[in-house]
Amino acid sequence: MTAGFIAPALAACGGSGNSGSDDAISIAIVSDQTGSMASIFGISGTNGTMTAIHAANEAGGINGRKIETQIYDAASAAGPAQTAARSAIASEPDLILNMSGTISTNAAFPLFEQSTVPVLSIANAADQVLPPRKFFWGFNSTADQASKYLVEQTTRLLGGLEGKRVVWEALQTPVADAMLKATQPLFEEAGAITVDTIRVEGSLSSFASQAAQIVAADPDVFIPIDSAGNMTIMGQALATAGYDGPIVGGGDSLSDEAVFATLRNPNFHAARAYQPPAEGSEVAKQVQAAGTDSAGGYFGSGYTVAQIAITALTECGSDCSGDDLVAILDGFGEFEVENGLASGPLLFGDNRRAVVYSIASMVWDASAGETVQSGELIQIENEVGEIQ
Repeated sequence: MTAGFIAPALAACGGSGNSGSDDAISIAIVSDQTGSMASIFGISGTNGTMTAIHAANEAGGINGRKIETQIYDAASAAGPAQTAARSAIASEPDLILNMSGTISTNAAFPLFEQSTVPVLSIANAADQVLPPRKFFWGFNSTADQASKYLVEQTTRLLGGLEGKRVVWEALQTPVADAMLKATQPLFEEAGAITVDTIRVEGSLSSFASQAAQIVAADPDVFIPIDSAGNMTIMGQALATAGYDGPIVGGGDSLSDEAVFATLRNPNFHAARAYQPPAEGSEVAKQVQAAGTDSAGGYFGSGYTVAQIAITALTECGSDCSGDDLVAILDGFGEFEVENGLASGPLLFGDNRRAVVYSIASMVWDASAGETVQSGELIQIENEVGEIQ
């Protein structure tokens, strides 16, 4: 999928920031439209955002005011991301939506932090939301939440962790490093035994030798912390090698619908904080009307972030300042998102800036031929602190 898929929605929403009507609501979107993270974060997240905004405009806008947007390409790299963030802030929007991946978000974050424009972001590192910053909200699960999900879901599947043999796999990235560092001690404290830790770099072309290594280790569970593309290759290699034990994926990207549909493995479980739109649903109709595309793992979070922004701006009314929006968002508390693309309620308030709270464990249902939720929601609160 290319960046061109979002063009129809841009036209529908004005696409001109503050250069349009003086009475319009201005939303700046910082997004990885090009580069390595475009196909993972930027395009699907932005498609979700533009779908929600187009639907809002079709319904009359926010309190009768149309929403106008401008997209700034963070290009999946530090320099362009900082340029995009500066340009977005300089346009003096009512709000910024960050649809960028980890690289761009980390580079842009110091600029977002210094600004008084509220930023709602689909990516966030733990130290960007704790301690909390007044004007920055993260809509991605933290490493701590992902670690606790892995403990909870693996315990459910195995009936406990005492004496259970675990093979870990992790991509060589700072995010995977942090998650591995946070998770392995939790398993070991519960009595699990690490029998191997496999590290890989970049995009895999094959996982055959590692799959044979895993089968030889005879683990009770395999836990990958990696990308959706790599998970597909790993899952296929493991099936070929004869591994039929549970696989519990760490990180939101592994719950991409394409991974489940390709592997069709009823033993593969992965965390999902946001859901894709169901066929025939209201959101699916909105996608068709906007001319966007719901493919990709971050459509749901992009749509949800935009819905939160629209709700907050609607409640805030005219002459809404950044401080006013902060008060509105902090007042949401436990929040159910319209049209249900979040797996469960989000949690705002009490200076909380990491708002993911409800995580669904997804699995392939072979009889139904679709991905379904496995067991009850796993709800994990993030810590809170004083605003920095």
